[in-house]
Amino acid sequence: MNIIHSRVLDLNDDKFCGYGNWRLPTLEELCSLMRKEDERTGMYVDPLFDHSKKKCWSSDSSTAHEVENAYYVDFSDGVIVLGYGRNEVSRYEIVEAINYVKAVRNVK
Repeated sequence: MNIIHSRVLDLNDDKFCGYGNWRLPTLEELCSLMRKEDERTGMYVDPLFDHSKKKCWSSDSSTAHEVENAYYVDFSDGVIVLGYGRNEVSRYEIVEAINYVKAVRNVK
């Protein structure tokens, strides 16, 4: 278990906003939020979203269930980044501390 997945489990256990089916968004879902840089905000995401959360984790990974190799989207630079590998733990811990979990739900 890692801090990213445990955050989503906490949301589900706490029934955040009355729901228990929260999950991490896919890389495709996060990329669908990307926009051309907004002149007013300098961010590559719709002004509707909180701009203090510049980097968000996705559920996608280059290797199954390894958050060290998870992708995240950086809305401040407009790029997709692959998280740091296990051999760079100190760098990874820094990234984990500054990236956010933007949990989503499946709505049918």
